[in-house]
Amino acid sequence: MQSEIDKTAAPVSIMQVYKQAYESAGRATVPDDKIRAYAKVIDFCANTHSCRWNPNVKRNVLLYWAHNNIAKALKEKNQPMEALKYWQKAIYLAGDTRQKVGVWEQMLETWGEAPVSVTQRCEEIIKLSASLSEIYMQEGLLHEVVRMERLKEKVSNLMKKAGN
Repeated sequence: MQSEIDKTAAPVSIMQVYKQAYESAGRATVPDDKIRAYAKVIDFCANTHSCRWNPNVKRNVLLYWAHNNIAKALKEKNQPMEALKYWQKAIYLAGDTRQKVGVWEQMLETWGEAPVSVTQRCEEIIKLSASLSEIYMQEGLLHEVVRMERLKEKVSNLMKKAGN
């Protein structure tokens, strides 16, 4: 009887809300359901004093995952500009370099498809490439540094052609 009560009781921690969101998103068949599930995590923290005003590693990781998963669902839904907004928030919450690299790589791909001017797209790709290049250099991943430098060069050339 106690376990039935626990399942219907309102969650009291961000961990409980995230677990519910993860399970719900796992059953989801459309991006909107995934977005709604993970949005509950963000809303819980925004509306709960202890979560909102007490940032800690666990809270930030769960919010990072929520923002990242919403961004992926928005990209799947063909809403790249909205996805980019959530990834930008995920970068702020990312706890380590690996997470930041993962988000920046997704953003890089998404900017390539974004419905904006060529100039804006190119500027954003160059900024992201520079950030990734710096991290890859620190990590000793020289082949990735070369890949980012080539990308920046190609995009810079595209910008020059678009400007003429």
